Amino acid sequence: MLTNSSSTLAVAMRDITSETALWLSTVLLKYCLNTLLAIIATVTNILNAIVFCRMGFASGLNQNFLLLSVMDFLYSVGQVSICGGIIVNALGLWKSPLSPSSFYKLGLSVSSLPQFASVITTTMIAVVRCYSVVLPLKVKIILSPRRQITAILLIFCVYFGFALNVFFCLELTWTYKEETNSSQLTLTTCSEFSRRQQLYDICRSLLLYTAFTTVAVCLLALLVALWHSSRFKTSVSNKRDIQVMRTVTIVSAIFVLCNLPAMVIPIIRQLWPAFKLRGYLTRSFQLWLMVIETNTLINTFANIFIFYFSSTLYRKAFQETFCKMA
Repeated sequence: MLTNSSSTLAVAMRDITSETALWLSTVLLKYCLNTLLAIIATVTNILNAIVFCRMGFASGLNQNFLLLSVMDFLYSVGQVSICGGIIVNALGLWKSPLSPSSFYKLGLSVSSLPQFASVITTTMIAVVRCYSVVLPLKVKIILSPRRQITAILLIFCVYFGFALNVFFCLELTWTYKEETNSSQLTLTTCSEFSRRQQLYDICRSLLLYTAFTTVAVCLLALLVALWHSSRFKTSVSNKRDIQVMRTVTIVSAIFVLCNLPAMVIPIIRQLWPAFKLRGYLTRSFQLWLMVIETNTLINTFANIFIFYFSSTLYRKAFQETFCKMA
């Protein structure tokens, strides 16, 4: 009886993702797809930044979209570096004195800064457009372009302060490896690292979930506003406002969809507590993290297609900039 119970428990605690499935997913997602997406995102965000610079900074929306493009560019560059390092190490061509694992951890830490700035900027874009629908006459006074950029910087500084507190607890030390008869730089942590990391995780989670919820609520409000506007005839100026509203709505929708897998992790852990890096569902968790990374990269390069096909002003500026150059 005890043997049957033990065998049943062992089957129940088995990871649903096999090692073969995880290996194939790593090759297809992390090595191939994510690397390609990171390169595409780097190029598309350069194009976005050039176009928005040409369009000018008189509009707070253009200013925020330019900032979003720059932050997405920095994040995608970091992902290109990380993916490139992973591929080089997998091929056995790693020659850097920095250990591959330390390079990967540093890359993730640094690239998280522009990624979070991108999240804040997207939230500000959604809030301003939602506010324009509710109080169109006061939005330019209350949420001026200068106040928008100030709010983004203040929120980012709070996040950066907690991140910097963790970075100061890291240091690089030389470690000798007998199997290779060489020394490598590896990351080590101070005694305060666990406490600082915990504070950082709380701050990051609080800000990220607040941003996600805010964008989701703004998305619902914008969808209702678009539905109402489609029922009445509109003037030329109103058509332009609707076009801007449609652009922001699509950007917000892509943001919500791409960040949803990351947001549901706590819910999954309530059902399966072992859904983490150290547990019997570790392979499934690693696969889920790769899917989150893929979704984040999709979110960084999808904006250029949204802007081009939903904004007449952007499309005109894009064609004037690059068609003339061609």
